[in-house]
Amino acid sequence: MGELIARAVYDGVTEALHRQNGYTAGRSVFRRLTERGMDLFALLDAAACDCIENKGRALVEVVLVPRYAAFLEGAFALSDDYEKGLVSDLTVFQDRCREIAAELSGDPERPLTPLVSNGSAPKVLEEALNALLNGIAGRNR
Repeated sequence: MGELIARAVYDGVTEALHRQNGYTAGRSVFRRLTERGMDLFALLDAAACDCIENKGRALVEVVLVPRYAAFLEGAFALSDDYEKGLVSDLTVFQDRCREIAAELSGDPERPLTPLVSNGSAPKVLEEALNALLNGIAGRNR
């Protein structure tokens, strides 16, 4: 009986979120950025790097890979908790960012440089985007 009640409540909340905000499971990374009031292409235009030809297209191609989309989705969740003060230590996430940049670039010693740092994105999302852009930049060398 408890399981049925829980399922009914879960379904009701899911439906309410969809009706109120348009939130549905399986939203794209691009939709999630828009929901947070972030324009990916504006962030990229402000990126301090001319080392990537057609940054927008390169990033979109990477984010369409499920592995990297999942990395960004995890960054969204962590960012929300970090902004609320529920998470204070980002060391493990920063290590993961370095791993992602190294994986994308093919260079295990790839240093992370701040490419997206104009303050218009939350810290965690800036670091995630920096990891992806650093990896793409390393791959293009």
